[in-house]
Amino acid sequence: MDFYEQWSEARTKIPPGQYHIRCIGSNRPQIWVEGSKGWGKLSNRVVVWFEVIEGSCAGKIIPMFFNLAENHKVPDGSRYYDAWRVANGGARPPRARFKEMNPSKFHNKSFRAEVVDIKPTWLIPGQEKRQEKPEMFHYSKVFILYECITGNTQN
Repeated sequence: MDFYEQWSEARTKIPPGQYHIRCIGSNRPQIWVEGSKGWGKLSNRVVVWFEVIEGSCAGKIIPMFFNLAENHKVPDGSRYYDAWRVANGGARPPRARFKEMNPSKFHNKSFRAEVVDIKPTWLIPGQEKRQEKPEMFHYSKVFILYECITGNTQN
């Protein structure tokens, strides 16, 4: 199942706050490579997909976005590094490189997490301040993983 296609249709929006969520997958989107005839290069962005598993928002799919450095190092203290350590039971990775910090570490685990509202903006020509886009463009995303509740932290 392509979670991005399912999510992008409705851009899930739920009230901000703490939720009990379960990881249902992850991906690194492909980007268009200039001069080629198609998609080919993996982006420096990782998307981890979660499903809310309790309360009135149960079943809603919420993404968590991470940006990677060009050299695929994962800096200590970055959001990806911190979230990966939560999924790994607090243990540090052998080396802070993306290939040693695979997003599959999140899969099939549940977490206590903070979900926030995202209200994109645009810059209207001739105006100095960015303007908030209409509500149809707003969405929710996972911002912080506080703790791994269930799932084997060694996988």
